[in-house]
Amino acid sequence: MEGSDDRLYTVAAAAADSTPQSSALGHMVWYWLLVCEPRLLEALWPIEASVPERVCQGAKSHPLSAQQWMVDFLGGLADATTAIAAAENAKLSLPTGVHPTTAITCPEERGTKSRLCSLAHFLLGIAHSREYGPWPFTNEPKAKEHIKTAADGGDKMAQFWLWSQYGDEYLDYVPKSASQGFCPALHALGLMHQEVDAPEGVPLNRTEGLRLLRVGAAEKGDAWCQFETAKVATQKEDALRLFKLASDQGLALAQYGLACSLLQLDDNTGNNERDALRLLKLSACQGVPNSLTMLGVFFLTGFRVERNYSTAVEYLSLASETGDPTAQLNLAQCYLDGKGVETDEAQALRLLQQASDSGLAEADVSIGVMYLEGSTAIPLDLTKACHHFQSAIQKNSECSEASFFLGVLMLRGVAPGTRQEGMALVQKSTESMAPATFVGLGEVYEYGVGGITRDLREASRWFRLAAASSAPTSSHVQKALEKLEELTRQP
Repeated sequence: MEGSDDRLYTVAAAAADSTPQSSALGHMVWYWLLVCEPRLLEALWPIEASVPERVCQGAKSHPLSAQQWMVDFLGGLADATTAIAAAENAKLSLPTGVHPTTAITCPEERGTKSRLCSLAHFLLGIAHSREYGPWPFTNEPKAKEHIKTAADGGDKMAQFWLWSQYGDEYLDYVPKSASQGFCPALHALGLMHQEVDAPEGVPLNRTEGLRLLRVGAAEKGDAWCQFETAKVATQKEDALRLFKLASDQGLALAQYGLACSLLQLDDNTGNNERDALRLLKLSACQGVPNSLTMLGVFFLTGFRVERNYSTAVEYLSLASETGDPTAQLNLAQCYLDGKGVETDEAQALRLLQQASDSGLAEADVSIGVMYLEGSTAIPLDLTKACHHFQSAIQKNSECSEASFFLGVLMLRGVAPGTRQEGMALVQKSTESMAPATFVGLGEVYEYGVGGITRDLREASRWFRLAAASSAPTSSHVQKALEKLEELTRQP
């Protein structure tokens, strides 16, 4: 059977093909996993329909309950003699004419015996671990002892598990696991070598990190390694190929990465766009925040899809629940404008505050504008407005919209600072040609904010500049166009 022996079904199948002892062990391991803890099997190893029937032959007829069988017999796997005796007692089939005790004395079988005994310790460790309770014999110290025994015995899964569950004290086991080709270890170690703040003992070595990821991606076909290698690929074709390989294995983040790559390609047929939307929906169904947010913005702006505010709110709400600040910002705008939901300024403010707490400068700008304009739900408060504009600049010194509003308030003597400083901020913001700034200027003249005289003609001029200054996908451009439409209807 193809596949590496870190997959339990491969170990069991190979064992069943080779020796009486390993056949018995294979039966016992598979019986426990299939009957006692199927979710553990699903978490650790993929299940294929081609699992040899002979591996499980006879196991289901065992008279004892699953947990009792585990207690009585799986513990004996650490000792080959007990393991074979247990297999005989359980009426698990052994090759005709071979006595069980002959297997443990054959020199050529000692490697298999050692490997499978290490595997047994690993499985016992997991069974005792609180991660996979509730078992009547959950015992974390005992779990750690068994997993360490397995790791010291060379089991690559146990070596990686020991570090992932019990911390950097066991970091030395990760390279050992990676050297045996265990994909999660290749992935973890590859990433660590590329981190400036990697754990002590793992030097910054991006070349080595990329090599490990490439081993996992190319030689082992691991989806996570393919995904990470695609992210740093220098050639667009390589990135697309690796994203697709990982995407085809169902990795949601790779589906998102492939969708973004496809959307950046020139394509007159529209096939790339259709494939990208399909992939975004697949990854969104698996809860990828970026996919949920992107789809929400698409439906909000009508970019690449038919505009649908209700659908936009559904996607943005799901993304907001994951803490995605961009989704929170866009959803807040929906509540402010009453798009897809009833207008609710208080809810909008809560969402904007969450996005601000996550470090999004644009959220502070929106909060500042709410306090600058004032309303029944959010009273006018120029002090709070100044605070949020300053906070936005602290988070992003290039935030032109915040610079503009703070500069205007300085010119009006509301915010601390000289008129010269205020003028410098206003000039800096307009030079950046940001559509958000132009929309902000338009609203200042539309409403007469901050002491500036209301001037609808001047407001229209800034809204037109905003509409022409960026791609039509920009939410600020969409807002500018809507503002222009509203102004044309005014007498």
